[in-house]
Amino acid sequence: PTLTYYLDFGAFGGYYLFGRYVTDDFASPSDFGVHFIQNRAPFYVIARLINAVFGALTVWMTWRLGRRLATPGVGLCAAALLAIVPGHVVWCHVVKEDVIATFFFLAALDAATAFVTEGRMRHAWIGGAAAGFGFAAKYHPMRALGRLVLAIAMRKRLDRQRPWLATISL
Repeated sequence: PTLTYYLDFGAFGGYYLFGRYVTDDFASPSDFGVHFIQNRAPFYVIARLINAVFGALTVWMTWRLGRRLATPGVGLCAAALLAIVPGHVVWCHVVKEDVIATFFFLAALDAATAFVTEGRMRHAWIGGAAAGFGFAAKYHPMRALGRLVLAIAMRKRLDRQRPWLATISL
């Protein structure tokens, strides 16, 4: 199963715990199962809310990447355009793994860019983890690993050309 299923399962578990211990809606897991069969609307809302949150985070990650690659104005323009693109808006309203995968792909690219400019190994690790989470959602973000390898090679070349930079940025 994809990462989306695990995120939904965790959120549904939180819904069950809230209903069991806070509002006393469910006396047992079987009551929760009956609730799922009788009224699926809360489950759809929870799953769609997760996708909407990742959609908003994708707009934020677009801003970060645009700011890092160019200027804050470019990042803001890119984020504003993504926020109104019909495809992105539509996919954020349905329970699909594409928005989550896109967020992690952009997070991996942002980390690779940060690794080239700053040279901190934690950015490479974050980028690898983001690509892995993206791959767990859908296979497309695995392409970010090639960019991470390229970023590491570029950083090694920068460190050889300017060794004083390596001592400052690490």
